[in-house]
Amino acid sequence: LGGTTLYPGVYYSSSIVNVTSGNLTLDAQGDPTATWVFQVGSALTVGKAGLPASILLAHGASASNIYWVCGSSATINGTGGGIFNGTVLAYAGISVGTNGASPITTINGRLIGMGASTTLANTIINVPAH
Repeated sequence: LGGTTLYPGVYYSSSIVNVTSGNLTLDAQGDPTATWVFQVGSALTVGKAGLPASILLAHGASASNIYWVCGSSATINGTGGGIFNGTVLAYAGISVGTNGASPITTINGRLIGMGASTTLANTIINVPAH
């Protein structure tokens, strides 16, 4: 999904979803209630080694209206950096950033690991107001 723009809706993948070849832009087209639901059958990966990726908001999109439901795990910018918007519900673990001198990763949303731990390193979490 990297390098693309998506409009409000429900998106489904029966396997892995990667946002690794650039940023993903979510465009609300001026609708402040615009909602995205991503149903990921397996793992979600955002960013790759040396190349963080971001989930960007455009034209009134709100992090509080974005949901990522993962059948297994989620890895968000494993080597640090980038901005992620939305709430992640993962049935296995969630991992964000890495220890050491990596750049800060910013999460505008919530991270909920249902069956395993959530690991955060060099991460700032901003919980949306609503």
